[in-house]
Amino acid sequence: MTGITLDLALCEEHCEACIFTRATWQSVPKFRVSPQSQQFGDEIHTDMWGPAPVSTRRRQRYFITFMDNMTRFTLTYLLVAKSDVLSHYCQFEAWVKTQNHCVTIKVLRSNHGSKYLSGEFDKHLAATSTAH
Repeated sequence: MTGITLDLALCEEHCEACIFTRATWQSVPKFRVSPQSQQFGDEIHTDMWGPAPVSTRRRQRYFITFMDNMTRFTLTYLLVAKSDVLSHYCQFEAWVKTQNHCVTIKVLRSNHGSKYLSGEFDKHLAATSTAH
């Protein structure tokens, strides 16, 4: 057999990276901080990713997801640019209204990235009474 032979008589040395990682690691709580949504559209989680190193045939290099908190139903849209976030949110919002019996989105949760903090986006959310 070829490979590495282990010397079990040697003591384990301290690894600085391991010690640092364990010191800053925090466990994820097993309980919910807020109650789970009771209806589709009560709370929507969104995030955008990109740019991808390779674009699609239609020059799309970003994607945005919208996930319902109650059902975990998720829709993903491909984007050409970050500036397309509002138009795709409006598409998703229209889809929620038409497919789910005139349900409106009550809360939109995001990471508060710059693409979600534009004046236009804030005006749209205020006009539709959606908390951000």
